[in-house]
Amino acid sequence: MKEKRPIKLELLIGTVIALVLVAGLAVTLAFAADMKEKYNTHLDNLYKKSFIEAMDSIDDIEIKLSKVSVSEGSQTQKTLLSEIWMNAEIAKNNLAQLSGKDSNMEKIIQFLNQMGDYCHCLSKKLPDDPLTDEEKDKLESLYKVVQSLKASFKEVDEGLRGDATFVGRLDEGIQMLGDCYEHFNNDSNIDYPEMIYDGPFSDATAIREAKYLNSLPKVTQEAAEARAREIFKDAKEIAFVEKTMGSIPSFVFSVATEEGEGLAQISEQGGKLVLYTSSHDKGGAEIDIEEATEKAEEVLVTMGYENLKLVWVTPGEGAVYLNYIFFHDDILYYPDFVKLKVGDDGCVLAFDATGYAYNHIDRSLDPPSATPEQAAEKVSKKLTIVETRTVVIPTKWNTEIFAYEFFCEREDEEFYVYIDANTLEEVEIMKVVNNMVV
Repeated sequence: MKEKRPIKLELLIGTVIALVLVAGLAVTLAFAADMKEKYNTHLDNLYKKSFIEAMDSIDDIEIKLSKVSVSEGSQTQKTLLSEIWMNAEIAKNNLAQLSGKDSNMEKIIQFLNQMGDYCHCLSKKLPDDPLTDEEKDKLESLYKVVQSLKASFKEVDEGLRGDATFVGRLDEGIQMLGDCYEHFNNDSNIDYPEMIYDGPFSDATAIREAKYLNSLPKVTQEAAEARAREIFKDAKEIAFVEKTMGSIPSFVFSVATEEGEGLAQISEQGGKLVLYTSSHDKGGAEIDIEEATEKAEEVLVTMGYENLKLVWVTPGEGAVYLNYIFFHDDILYYPDFVKLKVGDDGCVLAFDATGYAYNHIDRSLDPPSATPEQAAEKVSKKLTIVETRTVVIPTKWNTEIFAYEFFCEREDEEFYVYIDANTLEEVEIMKVVNNMVV
């Protein structure tokens, strides 16, 4: 019988060291792989951020160039061209983040640089020196190039909705914008309208004094709750949540109904419902616009908002968005608006009267100096006027302008043009894009 030989200590130590080294190497490799994956994810997120911000700027440029092409007001043109220059700066700075991996991107950056400088030069000579026909033609050709550029960005964006990544695409040598570079292959220099979501001027809440509410008496928490119960008659439960301060001090109540839960904000001044949001799930069925409108108008009466006119409807998935504007003596007051979202089952999913709360006051307007016919002469001849309305619109400087609104068409494009009813100056142009105003 053979005797078992004792394992040498040196051999045991060597084996343990080898195992430790192998395990350490495995851990190191795993750590390195994990770090590389995290780095690629971080890099991809940076690329995506740059791409999306550039794409948004290109979208803005395309819209503003289209507005310039139909604008006859020198001051409007000046503002739009200045904004195009700034958008071009943002776009090219973001694209510069991608140019290290895609050298062809330099051609796009050069184009944006030239276009931005051209628009900046034109803006500086306005309004004293009007645009010439040749300059307008160059801007029109720019618009067509930017349209193509926008389409290429959209195509790339859609192609990256799945598992594809910017890092993978660029590492494989794929050109970021595909065939779009063909527009910029020549060495020749290229001689080189605000978007309305759910209706014109639907964001007119810049003035943060609630003028309408400040003229009304204060209510207590108990009175606000009683008002909430009047509005939400079918609620299973209404409970106080908190009091909010800010520009519209309010009492917030949770509202439980058969359809779901919601939050209602009742103003301390006047006890008016100013905001309501609901977690009620939409069914996704096609909604009847007429039924939604009837439901919205019932709700407005219940909530004490009167003399409102429906001016904008945006159908959505399982819901419809409606904009109502204060209407008095055949004049639309765009600053005084109320927005509602109605589900396919007729339930009000959201309500926003902050625009009305901030802006509605009794106004005394003098008769306009100019007629609608005189104002129509100031609208670009490239546009066909479909409808004319007398309106009051907000400005970026927290003032209001008495104007004529012209809804116009050009081929498959739709625009709103606003001409001052006293000075006959073109004060605003808005373009309808995908049933939204910009």
